[in-house]
Amino acid sequence: MTVSINRLKEQINNVTELSGICRGEWCRSLESKVDELNDQLDLVETSCKAGNRTVAEMKNKISKAYRNFAPEICF
Repeated sequence: MTVSINRLKEQINNVTELSGICRGEWCRSLESKVDELNDQLDLVETSCKAGNRTVAEMKNKISKAYRNFAPEICF
């Protein structure tokens, strides 16, 4: 499977933005997409098709998307 770095980067940027505003069932669906993109990013990282900085930036965005899915807990 060939992964375009630019396309992957665009998709990660998109889901990171959307994860900040999603609610309910839409979040669960979006989280599945983040899982898929994370798997693709792992493939890119192991095949060394992108520089470490680019991969690190995309990993940070994936992490941010996952944090956005966490419920807000008020004490």
